[in-house]
Amino acid sequence: MDALDEVAAVCSTWCKVVQLCQQVDPSPEHRFGELRSGDKPLRFDRPHGAVFLPSGDVCIADCDNFRLQVVTRDGVYVNEIRLSGGTSCPTGVAIKGGFFYVIEHGAHCVSKIRCTTLTGERVCKVGAWGGGDGELRHPWGVALALGHVYVSDSGNHRVCVFDAEDLHFLFSFGSIGRGKGQLREPRGVAASEAELFVADSLNHRVQVFSLKNGDFVRSIGGGESTSRGRFKQPSGLTIFNDRLYITEARGERLQVMSLDGLPMQSIKVGGQLSGVCADADHVCVTALEGEAAINLLPLRCW
Repeated sequence: MDALDEVAAVCSTWCKVVQLCQQVDPSPEHRFGELRSGDKPLRFDRPHGAVFLPSGDVCIADCDNFRLQVVTRDGVYVNEIRLSGGTSCPTGVAIKGGFFYVIEHGAHCVSKIRCTTLTGERVCKVGAWGGGDGELRHPWGVALALGHVYVSDSGNHRVCVFDAEDLHFLFSFGSIGRGKGQLREPRGVAASEAELFVADSLNHRVQVFSLKNGDFVRSIGGGESTSRGRFKQPSGLTIFNDRLYITEARGERLQVMSLDGLPMQSIKVGGQLSGVCADADHVCVTALEGEAAINLLPLRCW
């Protein structure tokens, strides 16, 4: 048994080394999806948040077509989840425990939807237009951690936190401004083990907060710039393998950074970018303009 443990430890170490050597290939492996309204498969009208599913497929928030679309990595349509109501406009999506957590930007709410449904039937939801506890104004992004749902409440310039089980309101943090811990129209959010990363879009930076209580920890970037490690309207965020992936709406780039904010890669994708998700094989970037709605960039060892 000791020998098996030693072999397992060596294999685990080598796996980590391989992952650390991976970089994003700037040439997309697959580009697909026409930027057009309508309910036909592989049409996207303002695609935003995306998430890789346990099946390996990718689920994309197809905002102005009022649905989630599920597609394979090479661009084959699988199915859709149609959201009821003509103002849903999904911008953020996360998955855990057989449920989708969907940000309905136009309806100012967060919905918990069973993954097996195709009709968007909500198990529960929270939110209504306003600035009070449990109220939202044009929410944008979503992240799951510690049994909580973290939502960027863009119109209220804050982050709201809900219980993942029944979506009851827990607490919020942030206020409008340019100072430490202040936000201006936050968009994407992503969680590490103890920290929440927030795309502070109009302050052109990423701010980091404590997952536990929302205390400010540090800022990454700041001041609108096309330099590596700085941003022009950051939009989408995701974390995988201790790397932070950030898309920029105005910078038209995908940036890869360490969780401490050290620049690692800057990739010109082109067009106004929005959402991003990553796993061990690919980084998926959604675009609001350009040749294709979905750009799938492979991760390779260099």
